[in-house]
Amino acid sequence: MHRWFVALITVSVGLLAFVLGQVIWPNTADSIVIPADLVPYFALPSLLEALAFGGGVAFLLEARRAVWQARSRLVTAAYLSAAWLLMAAWPHGNLHRSLGFDLASIAKIEWAIHLTVLLAAIVVALFVARTFRAQHTPPRAAGTPAASVGAR
Repeated sequence: MHRWFVALITVSVGLLAFVLGQVIWPNTADSIVIPADLVPYFALPSLLEALAFGGGVAFLLEARRAVWQARSRLVTAAYLSAAWLLMAAWPHGNLHRSLGFDLASIAKIEWAIHLTVLLAAIVVALFVARTFRAQHTPPRAAGTPAASVGAR
């Protein structure tokens, strides 16, 4: 895919996500009501979160063929994790706005978003560490099998 296509997907999906956030997660009696003078301080991050969501969708589309060809569980996990790290902020912010300060709802957000983001970050860190180690490992002696990156 060309860069313009990735940019088009990012912006198109991002703007659609921005508009649909209020539809998918409508305000309820428990919703956080943002005072009018603070709306700009919340609208810009919300727009950026939606664009990051679009970027995650574009990343999934752009990298899927290379990931499939790698045939590695770690590469696949890192691919999905990187996409989730881009995409998670959009539902996260909307869930907090929609569900408000209800502690049971906040606990669900903790499990659904925060913990999965932490797990995704661990996977990406493991992938980067293994990739870096593989690139900086001295050459092996003849006859010694080389371990492939992400084979585990």
